[in-house]
Amino acid sequence: MKTINTLLCCVIFISIASCAQQQEGASDKLPVEAIAIPATNGWGYEIHVDHKIFIKQDYIPAVSGMHKFINKEQALLTADMVIDKMKQGKKPYLTINELQNAGIVLDK
Repeated sequence: MKTINTLLCCVIFISIASCAQQQEGASDKLPVEAIAIPATNGWGYEIHVDHKIFIKQDYIPAVSGMHKFINKEQALLTADMVIDKMKQGKKPYLTINELQNAGIVLDK
């Protein structure tokens, strides 16, 4: 009986320690936020990492020229696509095809 109680205590302790380590790992991630920024004749976006500007995009990426997003929603959708790439460990670049597939209006 003493062995079973000792074993049970060990299992409980290991479970608690494991949960604590998982929670510590989750808090190690920096906060990432997309913010739409209004501009003359359109929108841009910023991506903040740990409350600091990491990417400032005044124009639609991958498109030649200085074309702004037509609305806040499209700017944020594009920023979210970039954040998804960053979270996957990929470079934060988008192609024209990716933008078109997401329904982003590329020209006014």
